[in-house]
Amino acid sequence: MKKLLVFLLCSFVFTLPVLGQELFMPRNVKQAYANGTRSMDGKPGPKYFQNKSVHNIRMTIAPPNRTITGSEDITYTNNSPKPLANLVLRFELNVHSPEAARDQPAATDELTSDITVDEYAENGKVKEWKPLIPRKGMTYNVIKLDEPVPPGGSVKLSFKWHYELVLESGREGVTDPTTFYIAYFYPRVAVLDDVNGWDQVAHIPSHEFFGDFNDYTLDVTVPKNYIVWATGDLVNADEVLQPAIAERLRKSFTSDDVVKVATLDEVKAGKVTAQNATNTWKWKAENVSDVAFGLSDHYIWDAGSLVVDKKTGRRVSTQAAYDEPSVNFANMVKYIKASLEFSSNRWPGVPYPYPKMTIFRGFADMEYPMMANDSAQKDPNMQEFIAAHEIMHSYFPFYMGINERRYAFMEEGWTTAFEYLFNSETFNKEMADQLFKAFAFAVGYAICHPTRTFRS
Repeated sequence: MKKLLVFLLCSFVFTLPVLGQELFMPRNVKQAYANGTRSMDGKPGPKYFQNKSVHNIRMTIAPPNRTITGSEDITYTNNSPKPLANLVLRFELNVHSPEAARDQPAATDELTSDITVDEYAENGKVKEWKPLIPRKGMTYNVIKLDEPVPPGGSVKLSFKWHYELVLESGREGVTDPTTFYIAYFYPRVAVLDDVNGWDQVAHIPSHEFFGDFNDYTLDVTVPKNYIVWATGDLVNADEVLQPAIAERLRKSFTSDDVVKVATLDEVKAGKVTAQNATNTWKWKAENVSDVAFGLSDHYIWDAGSLVVDKKTGRRVSTQAAYDEPSVNFANMVKYIKASLEFSSNRWPGVPYPYPKMTIFRGFADMEYPMMANDSAQKDPNMQEFIAAHEIMHSYFPFYMGINERRYAFMEEGWTTAFEYLFNSETFNKEMADQLFKAFAFAVGYAICHPTRTFRS
């Protein structure tokens, strides 16, 4: 007993210096604490800031032509404590350029030329487009402003641009000749944060994204009989939809049941959209890190809704867009509702923070704010599993604003944990265990075999 007491005392004495040591802290994080932008209790510090852009985007698309044209105005506000003489811009789709940095070989279908900037203006003054890094394949670049943006000040940037939509990539592209999924398609100002400064990490195919919490209006002009689904709220349904279809959509916003907004026969018969030569679909989204949209002239449209916040009674629209062969998508609205019910009330237990969730039948199994681009599955359980995983990304990274380029383990780790709990209750623990292990293997395989792309 005496020997044991001596051992415990010695162990305690020799452990004291170790316990007294501080955990390692990266220099940039330490500097953020010193600057007062972060605090040790995990809350924002008194000098914390986030910059913000307000985007007004106009897109024109006419499948099967794969040339995508756009224009936009960006009002960028500098909330940082320093004037900004230069801005870093992101052009994520330049990742498809043959000259772009990448960590794996690219298939021919994944390659196209850089985004072409046709016109650039600063505060209304048209200027020569002359970025400071004159190389092809740059997914970020730098511009020098005529006048620095002071703290609290704003600058207006205007772009006209076009690019060629790839046949298929891991995240966006051509689903079929008249069905496109459009993402990462517009010039944007990179994130400037208090820890790492400007986001000047090159986008490569196996990595994901990072964006400020911005406000967007998005106008998409397409030929008649094309339906568009997008991030945010459709604000002109009565202009682009025929009256009966617009009424069904309105009904779905308060319906616990699945509403068949547009059937395949109605789409084929020209009974869904306004019969103008073209229609401009107008969308609005606030406080989100990105926008994306899909379009088709032969997709079925289902919708419904559910209460995600029982204290306030707030409802969320749940929508699905799919082709007839994707039979398990006929239950997609129910799958979305089950996932949102679990997420809002169980794990993470935070009411779904957005007004809508749409799943579009594509090929990527990839998440976007209020949207997912999911492949068709023969197994209905697998279809629901994929939907739940992408929907749960709404919290990590989007709601939490995670930098996926640097901290992918956070957004995938938390999402996989919530998904495992959902699968355990929705299916059974055995299936949940199998899916969890398969997912972990897929991640590990992608890391060990960089010529294979792991998508989420």
